[in-house]
Amino acid sequence: MERGDRVEVKVGEHTHSAVALDISTSGMRLEISGAMLGPGDRVMLVFSLPELDEKVEAQASVCWVDRVRGEICGVQFSPGLRAREVWAINRLKREST
Repeated sequence: MERGDRVEVKVGEHTHSAVALDISTSGMRLEISGAMLGPGDRVMLVFSLPELDEKVEAQASVCWVDRVRGEICGVQFSPGLRAREVWAINRLKREST
């Protein structure tokens, strides 16, 4: 996953498009359009990682929302990711440094 990769953000019955600004093994920073999210909101994220053949589906909680640019938020994976997804993110981070 590179900066700017697309992420589907499912909020209840609605699906929104987001751009990944950053990813770690514990969460993601997103720029999302069309959804007003707040801290504590639960979302389902669907995204791809280069090392994995299938898309990742991860539940997450919104931790913070940028007060100036409300479309930017930080989410924490909860529960955490599976081992292979953590491995793929760590590998991606190593290759980008």
